Amino acid sequence: EIPLRLVGSEMCIRDRSSTTSTSFQNKVTLSINTASNSRVLVAYSFEIKHSNTNNHSCRAQVNGSNVSFVGGSLEESENGNSFQRFTGTILDISSHTGTRTYRIQWRTSNNTGQIKNASLTAIEMRLKTMKYTISDAITILRPDSSWNLTGS
Repeated sequence: EIPLRLVGSEMCIRDRSSTTSTSFQNKVTLSINTASNSRVLVAYSFEIKHSNTNNHSCRAQVNGSNVSFVGGSLEESENGNSFQRFTGTILDISSHTGTRTYRIQWRTSNNTGQIKNASLTAIEMRLKTMKYTISDAITILRPDSSWNLTGS
C-alpha cells in the first residue's frame, strides 16, 4: 500500500495579457484548503515574451502563501520576442493546516512583456501513518519469504 492518497485537483487558466510594470503582478491564483499532513504537487505552465530584445526581459515566477516549495520559489525569464513556454512541477512540503495559495506572477524589465496560457494545477496528497512489524519489514525487503522467523 502506498502511503499517499489523492484528495483532489484544481485548475485555472487565463488568456494573454500585456504589461509595462516592473513589479510582479498576479496572473493566476489558486487556493486550496489542506491538512498538516498534506503535500501538494503543483503543475504550472505559461508562455512569456518581451517586445524588445535589447537587454530587456519578461519574468514569471511560481510562488505562494503558507507554502514551502522544495528548492524555493521558481522564476523564469525570457528576453526574446517570440513566446517561450515553461512547464513543470514543484512540490509543496509545508505542514500548514488551512488555506495554501499558489500564484503565477509576472513582470517586465522595461517596455512591454506578455504572458499567455498560464495555468496551475494543485494535486493534494495526504500522508498516512504506516505501522510495520519486523516480519512485515523482512517480507518487504525479501519478498520470497525464504527466511524463517520465530517469535513475535
